[in-house]
Amino acid sequence: MKELQMNKNIAPLYSPQHALLCDSLFELVQPSTNPEDGFSFQINDRCSLLAEHFPGFAVVPASLIINLVSSNLTQAKPLIRCEYSLENIRFNNAMVPHKHYRCEFKNQQLDKTLFSISDDSGVLYCRGLLTPILEVSDAA
Repeated sequence: MKELQMNKNIAPLYSPQHALLCDSLFELVQPSTNPEDGFSFQINDRCSLLAEHFPGFAVVPASLIINLVSSNLTQAKPLIRCEYSLENIRFNNAMVPHKHYRCEFKNQQLDKTLFSISDDSGVLYCRGLLTPILEVSDAA
């Protein structure tokens, strides 16, 4: 599969609309004893969104994958809410239902967090670097 790449974009905030999609699309499994290490998840094949996103070959939209990663990172870090700078985000393979995925976080210098998503067999699906760039008040 051709590698897709986005450089230095800002991740959208985890909006209520995206929250509903993410909550019905992703099923978090095996909570980590330390949320800063990452999380495991599966894709709900019964989510109606998948029927619309490439009918016949359900693929999770990249924006929802980034929202899942950034929202879980925000929950694991002592931040209220923030936006992230995205650097070198790469999608190596399409993420589809019926697999068990693991997102791992590795802290870098200056609060930068490297993340990677792979399946149980070690196949890499997505990776990149997230840097918090600003806190957002609840009034925003």
